[in-house]
Amino acid sequence: MRKIASFCVACLFSGASLATSNFSSSDGILLIPDVNVNGSTFYDTVTLKLNLSNGTFSVLNAQPKSKTVFDTPIGSYTAEGYTVDLLGCASTGTNEITCYSRVVNNKAKRTLYANGGSFTGGGNTLASILFDDLNNAYKAASVTFSTESSSNYVSAAIAQGVPANVTLVFKGINIKAKAISSFQPAFLTTGDANVHFEANFRNIKF
Repeated sequence: MRKIASFCVACLFSGASLATSNFSSSDGILLIPDVNVNGSTFYDTVTLKLNLSNGTFSVLNAQPKSKTVFDTPIGSYTAEGYTVDLLGCASTGTNEITCYSRVVNNKAKRTLYANGGSFTGGGNTLASILFDDLNNAYKAASVTFSTESSSNYVSAAIAQGVPANVTLVFKGINIKAKAISSFQPAFLTTGDANVHFEANFRNIKF
């Protein structure tokens, strides 16, 4: 049993999710969904066959997670003369989700703020928010906009028609969550008046 015990310990320290695993004692099959190995390799499902008599196991199947981030938008939102395109969200670490989007300024060159965990504007605290399918809400842990990164906000002057990438990282995600019910990247635009707006993309796989 030592090898099986060692495997279970390795899974715990590598970030493998065992929360909804299923084991059949009749055939020794252990099914582990949503396995995360060392925060960089992700599988939808791993199927193991345990040999309880000699304490060993063999891997019957390991199905890599399908791609959830794309080169073309899977959703778009327009407000205040900006178009926000969602490229997708993906697991990028233990209990971590990163969402990728890009912003296009449809007017003359101006400055836009992309909000991370908090930004105070007009007396309001603004943040980019993610809701999982269990109704848990998470503020962004960090934001990268154009070439700059911060935990709170990043500003950039965007020329008309030139796409600028926005990456938002969310940490502490519930391991039982299977999807994103709502992703709300928040922005503040400057010009004649400072205006806050946020996109709302729903039902996203990661």
